[in-house]
Amino acid sequence: MATIDKRYMVNTTYRVRLRPEGLPRLYLTFSNKEDAEEWLEEHEQAYIDNPEPYQKWVKLNRKSVKENGIFHVHIPLENFH
Repeated sequence: MATIDKRYMVNTTYRVRLRPEGLPRLYLTFSNKEDAEEWLEEHEQAYIDNPEPYQKWVKLNRKSVKENGIFHVHIPLENFH
């Protein structure tokens, strides 16, 4: 099941939370609700079918954030399919 949470920080952001039963959880943050909804519409079922490419994508991009300060879109998801 997926949800979109509105987060109030310095700027308002929207967090997508995918938590399908029996699969790893996935959390992504977007700057606007429309982008979050679009991403979820496009990717939710694919994640449920095969979470592995998404988990690898998030792991490498989070590493990139820590090392380079570049956010998760730095390494395109298309490179993992």
